Amino acid sequence: MLTGFVEPPLPVEMKGDTFSHVFGTTTALFEQFVLWKSIMGPCWLSIDGAEISQMNNASWCKCELQVASPKAITVLKESDAQDAPPLTFMSIALRTTWNVKENKQEILVASARVYENLSMTDTRNAEDLPCTTYTIMRPVEASFPTGFDALCKKQRGTIMLEKTESMLLSKFLALLERADPDVLLGHQLQDVDYPVLLSRFREKKTPGWHRIGRLRRSEWPRNMGKGGASFFAERQLVSGRLLCDVANDMGRVGSCATRPIDPANIPLVVDDQVPILDANRNVRNLLGRGKLTPRNRQ
Repeated sequence: MLTGFVEPPLPVEMKGDTFSHVFGTTTALFEQFVLWKSIMGPCWLSIDGAEISQMNNASWCKCELQVASPKAITVLKESDAQDAPPLTFMSIALRTTWNVKENKQEILVASARVYENLSMTDTRNAEDLPCTTYTIMRPVEASFPTGFDALCKKQRGTIMLEKTESMLLSKFLALLERADPDVLLGHQLQDVDYPVLLSRFREKKTPGWHRIGRLRRSEWPRNMGKGGASFFAERQLVSGRLLCDVANDMGRVGSCATRPIDPANIPLVVDDQVPILDANRNVRNLLGRGKLTPRNRQ
C-alpha cells in the first residue's frame, strides 16, 4: 500500500488483523526518491519538461528547476554520460578555545582555502594549483596585541581581523557564499570542526546560517543537539554540497593515512589526483602559545 506524502504519516506502532508492522512511516521523501531512481551519489541526470519560472528562491542554487512528476527524472546511462564537471573545493580548518565560564567551545580562527573549477583529472601538485586563502581571526581578550595588524599584513594569504565571534561567523558565511563550493573538506571535519561550526551558528543566531548548505531554511532541525538524532540533522543542513573528512575511513586514502600531520599545516591529497592544502601555515605562530585548545590530530 502506498500513501502520498501530503497525507499525515501512519503511526509507527500501527497493527491490524492481517499485518503486524508498517514500514517506511519515518522514511524521508528524498531517501525514497534516490532509492527508487538508483541515484548512487553525484551523477548525470536527464530532466524532462522542467519549468524554471515555478521556483522562487527555494535554494541558494544559481539555477532552480521544477518538474510535475518524479518520473521525469532519470539517471543517464554510462554510455550517454558526459565527463565529470569541474568542482569547487573549500578546505576548512578551525582553531577553538574553551570558555571555562560558559563551559563551551568558541571559535578563534576560521581558515579556508578555495580551489575553483578543479578538474577531476588534474594531476598537478597542490602548490601548482591556483587557489585563494582566507583566514578570519578574533582576539582572545578584548583586543589584539599592539602591532598585530601590521604583522598579519606581512603573511601570505588574506587575513581578516574581526572584533567578536559573531562577526567572524558572519564573515565566514559571506566568503562561503561567494565561493559556493561543491565540496567541503578537512581533517576531522565531520566529527569536530563541522559540529562546532553549526553549534556556534546556532548559539550566536548567525543570520543566513543555512548557507552552509544549498537549501534555504527558516528554522533549525528539531533533532539538533539531541544525541544520535543530531548526526542526521547535521547532514541535512549541508544538502547540496559534498562533505569529505580525510580523517575517517571514507576520506583517508593514499598518503593521508601514513603522512604525519601538523595541525597548523595540513597538506592533503585525495585519490592522489585532487590535491588540497588546508589551513594557514602561520596561524599558530600568529596567535602565540597557550591560547589555543590542544587537539589530538593523529
